[in-house]
Amino acid sequence: MALVVALALAAAAVAQDPSQGFHVDLGGSATAAFDNGAVTRCFGSSHAATAMRADWQRELTQVQHDLAPEFVRFHGLLDDDMSVVIPGHRRKKAAANRHQHPSGSEAPAPQKCTFVADQDFHDMGANVVNASSKEECCRLCYTQPTGLPEPCAAAVYTQSGQCYFKIGDDKPYSKPGSGVWACVTDRPSAKSYTYSWTNIFTVFDFLRSINMRPIVEVSFMPELLAANVTMTNTVFHYKGILSPPKNGKDWRDFMTAFGTAMIDRYGAAEVRQWYFEVWNEPNCCGGYPDTGCCGPGCGNTSMYVDLFANTFKGLKAADPGLRVGGPATAQLAWLDVFVEGAVKAGAPPDFVSSHLYPTDPWAHEDALPKGRDAFFNAIAEAAEITSASAKKHGITSHMPFVLTEFNCGLGMDCADSFYSASFIAHHALNSQAIVGQVPIQSYWTFSDIFEEGGQQPYEFTQAFGTRSFNGIPKPVYRSMQLVKRLGSKALPVVQTGCSTGFNCTANLTVTTTDNNRHEALLVNHAFGPTNMRLNPTLPPVAVTITFSNGGAMPDSVAVRRVDATHANALPAYAAAGEPDYPNATMVAALIKASELVVEQVVPTAAAGGAWSVMLQMPIFSVASLSF
Repeated sequence: MALVVALALAAAAVAQDPSQGFHVDLGGSATAAFDNGAVTRCFGSSHAATAMRADWQRELTQVQHDLAPEFVRFHGLLDDDMSVVIPGHRRKKAAANRHQHPSGSEAPAPQKCTFVADQDFHDMGANVVNASSKEECCRLCYTQPTGLPEPCAAAVYTQSGQCYFKIGDDKPYSKPGSGVWACVTDRPSAKSYTYSWTNIFTVFDFLRSINMRPIVEVSFMPELLAANVTMTNTVFHYKGILSPPKNGKDWRDFMTAFGTAMIDRYGAAEVRQWYFEVWNEPNCCGGYPDTGCCGPGCGNTSMYVDLFANTFKGLKAADPGLRVGGPATAQLAWLDVFVEGAVKAGAPPDFVSSHLYPTDPWAHEDALPKGRDAFFNAIAEAAEITSASAKKHGITSHMPFVLTEFNCGLGMDCADSFYSASFIAHHALNSQAIVGQVPIQSYWTFSDIFEEGGQQPYEFTQAFGTRSFNGIPKPVYRSMQLVKRLGSKALPVVQTGCSTGFNCTANLTVTTTDNNRHEALLVNHAFGPTNMRLNPTLPPVAVTITFSNGGAMPDSVAVRRVDATHANALPAYAAAGEPDYPNATMVAALIKASELVVEQVVPTAAAGGAWSVMLQMPIFSVASLSF
């Protein structure tokens, strides 16, 4: 389809290179706000364990320096490789084995046991004491220390007069003919697991040190809390577990403990600025649970809403001010049904999230149209659906829509290509219309340090990142830097000309900066999703921009370009033979090839004190102008 579109456009072009004209009144009122962080406020990443790596941290630090994102999002924060829920019992500062009167004197403890013949427990146990009977064993279980922080929950009395203390009674097993007696108290059993926030703190401490915050994707299921664990219900190379929790109350307790731990370390005012997003793509292959398909008709909405409600209530028990949302679906699915289900479950979300890629099918089960603005239009529609759904279901406060995954597309080799540069610039300009409804769009991903399918053994792998494994900026990254140059107020721009027979594809935005200078962005994003393996071509567009009422004509205009031959390391990489593992010298050369180069363009005087510049804009190109 993309190639057909390219050929049709090329055939429609006149023999002479197509041209466009724009006029900008620099003396006009710059009243339109411009948000240069609309598409760089958040970046996605691989999974939480990689965030403890030095190279990952080095890369994100550079991204934060260059693009100033506020958030990062990754999968698998609760995976077992993060050691969040681990076997054993939590060490306490002081054991609470004894019952005390308010006066401080020791009170007689209740000593009620249920006795079960020929039963033992898999719990590894604690102290062993002598007893003359099972009744005395019961009494000792209540009154004697275990040698561990937890009190005795059950004991096993043997014919030899020994009393084995157990701190857990949830794993009984039968020992026929053994003559042992299980003495089960009315105390609650100690859990067979505990929580460790060590690795989460390592990651989040780092994020705060570089002035960033997490979008906390609450995933995946720790094995010790999972209802079922098999080799077929895991996802990705690192085997995130897709199971529901085996006990809803235990999950809520876990969420409350998690929220409380974050607040204790970072403060409520800080953690309330985070987003807690429940799960990842529950309607997709590798979802919740895996239903073997991906899209609006896939997944189990009632099962997901149950998980969401338990997560919501657990986190809100830690602090009602925490922001909790979902459903983090693929392809803009479930938006209204999620809001309805969550409200009915007593868990009205604070935000609604989903994912979309330009190559996706979408919420209407049809392929997303291939026009260059169809992707933006679908996101704008999702924001409207979210707002209407919130109102319909009685949520009166503003309901933001958060796009927690997007990029230039899947399966068409655009991630490493200059196509992604014009895509992101064009989308940044379009997104000015929805920043109030869609405060965050998270580009997937900031780096090719990425392990969903295992770390690929090549430098450029179409692995979604804006930077390669060794930190070589791709054209999309350089384009993001150009977007970030734009000021906070936009001037009106008028198109003055378009060559006959040509579908004008260039867009221009001109902004004023805080120091009364001007930054402009010119983008030629010719059409939508395009398979770059097919080397699509169109003639360049000759764009003339005329400026008036801006005082004296500048001596020159600084121009920075991103296109097939500017700020693009791939030609140099190809010329070097595309080595799988480039050495340090080669990496430095490729970084050099990716740099933005400033060229000085001399303007041409026009009538009435106006002046103009003309730029040739190749297919899928971006140029910034500074003066």
